[in-house]
Amino acid sequence: MLRVWDCLMADGEDLRGHPYTERRAARLEVLAGVPPPIQATAATDDTDVALAWYAHLPAQGLEGVVPKSTSSTYRPPRNWRKIRHAETVDAEVVGYVGPAGRPAASPCACLTGGVSSRRPLPRPSRPRLRA
Repeated sequence: MLRVWDCLMADGEDLRGHPYTERRAARLEVLAGVPPPIQATAATDDTDVALAWYAHLPAQGLEGVVPKSTSSTYRPPRNWRKIRHAETVDAEVVGYVGPAGRPAASPCACLTGGVSSRRPLPRPSRPRLRA
């Protein structure tokens, strides 16, 4: 599963200076009709819902939640903090191999200075071979 949590550019427009609500709307529009394994992360402004998600995330194999202000712009370095159940390694997806709708692999660069790697995606997401 490849989860998309923000949209920094759409239709050639830099969205980093836009509030999170606008970037989320752009992300949902960009991902409309894109099949799994690529999907937008869920979002809520209801604290009880967020707490319930956090409580049930480990059973789903997810690492935590990222609270963001709806009015926040994207300002590197990160202006948000991930609340995790366990420590993980953050990596940037720097591209994909195969068709955009059904990528076969995702080259990643570790943000902690680690070595880049190319991780194959699960078989259901790979493009179908044609004779």
